[in-house]
Amino acid sequence: MPELYRLTDKADNELSTVNYQLSIGNRISDIVRSLAKRIFGGEKITFDPELLTATADGYLSAVKKGYKKDLSEVDYDSPDFETLKKITENVFQFSASKDFHILTDMTNALKDGSGKLRSFDDFQAEVDKMNVKYNGNWLRTEYNQAVAASQCAARWTEQVSRAKSMPFLQYHAVMDSNTRAEHAALHGVIKRVDSDFWDKYYPPNGWGCRCEVIQLPGKNYKETPDLDIKFTKVDSMFQVNVGKKGVVFPKGHPYFMSQCATNGCPLKGRKLADGTLKEQCKGCLQGMGECEKYVDRCKEKAALIAERRQEYELYKNDPDYLNVEFNEETGGLKAWHKDHKTHPNDIKTYNINGEILKADDLEQRFFNRAFKNGHKVIFRKEDDNLTDLDMYLDDVLMDLASIAENVKDYRSAIGHKNKQLKKYNRENNTNADTICLYFHDPSYWSYNKLVEGIQYEAKYRTIHIKTVYVFFNNDSDIQVYRFP
Repeated sequence: MPELYRLTDKADNELSTVNYQLSIGNRISDIVRSLAKRIFGGEKITFDPELLTATADGYLSAVKKGYKKDLSEVDYDSPDFETLKKITENVFQFSASKDFHILTDMTNALKDGSGKLRSFDDFQAEVDKMNVKYNGNWLRTEYNQAVAASQCAARWTEQVSRAKSMPFLQYHAVMDSNTRAEHAALHGVIKRVDSDFWDKYYPPNGWGCRCEVIQLPGKNYKETPDLDIKFTKVDSMFQVNVGKKGVVFPKGHPYFMSQCATNGCPLKGRKLADGTLKEQCKGCLQGMGECEKYVDRCKEKAALIAERRQEYELYKNDPDYLNVEFNEETGGLKAWHKDHKTHPNDIKTYNINGEILKADDLEQRFFNRAFKNGHKVIFRKEDDNLTDLDMYLDDVLMDLASIAENVKDYRSAIGHKNKQLKKYNRENNTNADTICLYFHDPSYWSYNKLVEGIQYEAKYRTIHIKTVYVFFNNDSDIQVYRFP
């Protein structure tokens, strides 16, 4: 990475903000030090929502500084909105990739060069060195890149909007002692706004680049012939029009590339025998591969976890809810209303794989398993007649039924739940249409039995069940079935 940022020149210092580094950099460093304790304790952490938020917030502040506005300040149908939307997504992708990079380095630092496990003090010292590197020196360069690229993206959006009356653009380098020769060579070049030239040479054209493009008034200009241009080498990472593509961090950055090396990536071991990249990885760097999907999932997960963290605080401080828990890593959230009715009169027991369980036990097992699997499960208040529905599962209102025996069909459970939905909808003037079937023993599950049960109920009664969630007592995800 020091080699990557080798072209950051003295102008960098003019752009950097001391207060920024003290506030945002220290915030990120504090989170990293906290994560170091968990990693040393044995946790495998490749993603942390708090770290992602802190990292992205710093770059987004740079975007606002450069663009002079952020996504919340522009109309959704404006050109600025589309550009800032893409830039915001790019910032989150870059932040998630950078976080993955430092978390991986931290895990690798648990052992020294000889493979011996470090003491915590030695490990913490290594992490502190990483903080200086990632969240001090490199962060400054990345922040300045975000400012400069956002400035250029804002100019491009404005220049495109005025292209009919001002169809020409001219490349301007600063032309002082700090200007790179390859940038000075482009100084004065004139091309039309729609020229392919700007796809490759629109600034910034490197770390710390201070070049800009100005728009020329009127039509009294001519394009610079290609034969008169001293085409110079621009790092492939920067051969992109930041405004047109909506990026402040180019896709060729090693943070993105290193994502390819994750254990879950199907492109791991991406280099061929001659050391070149596989074609899939080249596509990946252009935003079309598995790494982009991974980062998108990280971004979505971070947003979900942040939302559930806020909900957790509400439930935790509500005296009507018991057994409230939240898991920062999975996003799991659970809360049980103190007036949720269980089954006090149901004394029937079930022998499931040697365990003697009652209906109450199965409901509690589902509650804990759904939380463990990263779902939000909120058991609701019910009246004495049990006419309410049991729960919200991931914000969907539904009733729960446990299939506790290897029965020949599910007609009884489906019929009972269909009746309950009908009564609830009639009394509350609503249209709830979802139930959840819980299988403590997954071997009791049969898709054919589900379909037969729905068809049987529909044959004799109005069917209110439109969606069925199927949930097992294991780590597999929920299966969702919808019926017309």
